[in-house]
Amino acid sequence: MDTTKQLIEIVLNGDGSSKEKLKLISELRKLRPPLQDRWIFRFVVWFLGAISLLSLIFIVILACKKEDVPDAILSLGAVAVGALAGVLVPSNNTPEPIAPMPVVPPTPDPTAPVIVPITPISPTPPVPGTIPPIPPITPKPSIDSTPPEGSKPAGS
Repeated sequence: MDTTKQLIEIVLNGDGSSKEKLKLISELRKLRPPLQDRWIFRFVVWFLGAISLLSLIFIVILACKKEDVPDAILSLGAVAVGALAGVLVPSNNTPEPIAPMPVVPPTPDPTAPVIVPITPISPTPPVPGTIPPIPPITPKPSIDSTPPEGSKPAGS
C-alpha cells in the first residue's frame, strides 16, 4: 500500500469534522504522482482514442473517394492504437527475481585443433644499468653519378 492511501485512511479514521477531512483528502490527492492521477489517465485514453478514430474516419473517407491514403495518416493511427493498447494493459510493477545462471565450464571439442600460443624468443635481456650495444652501421651503396657509356653529358 502506498503512503498516500495510508494517509487518506488515517484522515478518514481520525478525529475531526467532515469538511476538514474532505479538505485534507483533496490536498493529499494533489500530492499523488501524475501517473496515479485518474484525470491524466482519462485524458491520455481520450486523446489516443480520438486520434485513432479520426485517422480511421479519414482513411474511410479517402478510400470512398478512391484517393491514395497518405502514409502519415496510416502510421499515426497505428501508433495511436498501439499506444492506447499499451496504456490500457495492466502492468505488473513487481519485478520477478532473476535466478543466477549456473556456471558450467566449457567442454573442449575433441575434434578441434589445439592452439598453442607462440611466445617470441627475445635475445639476451640487457643488464640493468648498462647501455645495449649499438648495431654497426653498414654503408649503403651509393648511386654512381657517372653517365653510362655512349651517352652525352647534359648541356654539351
